[in-house]
Amino acid sequence: RSNASSAVVQATAQAFSEVLDAPCKFILDGASIPIVTDLAEVSGGEVVLIGYGLPGDQIHAPNEHFGLDRIRKGFVTIARSLELLGNG
Repeated sequence: RSNASSAVVQATAQAFSEVLDAPCKFILDGASIPIVTDLAEVSGGEVVLIGYGLPGDQIHAPNEHFGLDRIRKGFVTIARSLELLGNG
């Protein structure tokens, strides 16, 4: 579990809010992604998961889809998070 007040979580939350022009919501999730724990242990750092998927995307269904606009927003969020961490 990541610390919600850590620098990386706060930078990511700020970046997410800036990109979407809406407050970031903190949702405890990710336990179904086994590599998350491994990444945290191996790196000795915190792992932050950000989501741009929508329920209507039907992820893992035969007709799943994901908008390119949200892929772009994800990249911009990551870039802005790194920028904030570098300046902080």
